Amino acid sequence: MKGSILSNNFKKMNQKGIMTVRDFWSEKGELHFEDDNYLNLKLSDRDFKKRIEMWEEDYHQQYAKKVQQYRNYYDSIKNNLSENIRQLYEKSLHDAQLLHVDTPQDDSCKMIFDCKHAMHHAGVIKVTFTGVRELDFQLPEGIEHNSWVHEEIYVQGNVFELHAVLDCVAIVNSKPEVKTFRIKVVAQDVKIEQV
Repeated sequence: MKGSILSNNFKKMNQKGIMTVRDFWSEKGELHFEDDNYLNLKLSDRDFKKRIEMWEEDYHQQYAKKVQQYRNYYDSIKNNLSENIRQLYEKSLHDAQLLHVDTPQDDSCKMIFDCKHAMHHAGVIKVTFTGVRELDFQLPEGIEHNSWVHEEIYVQGNVFELHAVLDCVAIVNSKPEVKTFRIKVVAQDVKIEQV
């Protein structure tokens, strides 16, 4: 059985597209992550599982703390933001797909989103940034799909900064890979409208 469970789990990963340490646990709670070509653990199954659970709990606590720190910051600046900028954050584009970006013309930039899976919007929307001072984004090659994951807004004098993260599925060597891509826009205002 040595090696076959690991190989089967990687086959399972390729079919599901996701792999976690828990995929290596048998139904009886035994850890099958041992292969002469990979990793031979010297921890008992119980010790290893306990370490993973501790790491997972620590991660979730740190994440919750960071989210709360940002939320406190946002609450401290939100009264200095226009209604449109507040809507960009408070009615998140989470799970929207970025379809198109018009590079800045004059001092504006337009982004078109398909929001059929988004949390707060529906249909196709156009987000127009005005008074653009900086636009920083770089789509990975071979993108098949992308999904807006998270955004944060910061104030810099009389402009705001949008920092956003998108997950993208790219085809690399004929295989799908999830890649993260970041957008940064520094602008004076934003307008969101249905297309």
